[in-house]
Amino acid sequence: MTKNVVAFNQLSQTVRDVLEAIGYKEICRHFTPAPPPVSISLWKLLIVLVRATSLRFGLLEKRIDALIEAGADTFAFRRCNFV
Repeated sequence: MTKNVVAFNQLSQTVRDVLEAIGYKEICRHFTPAPPPVSISLWKLLIVLVRATSLRFGLLEKRIDALIEAGADTFAFRRCNFV
């Protein structure tokens, strides 16, 4: 399955270009985009951790570090509904 993905910096530049093109050059100068919200499934992470117990919190740390490096500054963990 192919996902359509646009890099955050490319999306930010496109928004700036469009603002300038439609006559909002002043707003464009003050435009400061925020990284998109990130959602991590704790359930899926738990399954991975149970299967590979040697990784434990190292996996979580690596994933959060990668998200921070990508520009994420806010994290919201979803609640797990156990059936």
